[in-house]
Amino acid sequence: EYEKLCVELEKRELYQQLAYIRFSFSSGARRAEVRQLLKEVTAYEPKILSSSKGEIKTYSTHSIRCKGRGPQGKIRKLQFDEIAMQAITKWLNVRGDDNCPYVFVSKKGGTYVQAGETLFNSWSDTYFEPIVGRRFHPHLLRESRATTLVVEQGKDIKFAQKLLDHKSSTTTEIYVIRKDQDDAD
Repeated sequence: EYEKLCVELEKRELYQQLAYIRFSFSSGARRAEVRQLLKEVTAYEPKILSSSKGEIKTYSTHSIRCKGRGPQGKIRKLQFDEIAMQAITKWLNVRGDDNCPYVFVSKKGGTYVQAGETLFNSWSDTYFEPIVGRRFHPHLLRESRATTLVVEQGKDIKFAQKLLDHKSSTTTEIYVIRKDQDDAD
């Protein structure tokens, strides 16, 4: 469904929505975290990792306020992949120059402003659900990322726990949908 969604968004030239899907899935970020992403991230240098498939580029964001105990939450840098970076860069190129520092935006009075969390819900209803043919909610991207890491890529649950920033791997296990579970499609 993820790839189907991405292909269709690109075909429709919905580049902001594509950048949102790619970044959210890759980073495992929540809506409130995604909306904080700054355009400056496209100027950051990648970290090059060696793997059996060759070199892999990964990126870190600037410091982002994430969910956590206390009024300030946790401040951390989110990790994301080259495919997400390409989608973000494409969106910003199509968008052109403006004074809004955020990647994800809405228009108010002819100018871009930082996207609110509800914008992502609206995209889910308007664009994503019709494409995948079922209910879609932004949090599904976190669940899908956990499942992909653990079930399809064979990563340890601790790896997914760190990416999703869960205090306990028990929480991460809730996100992972295994094919042998009753609720798996």
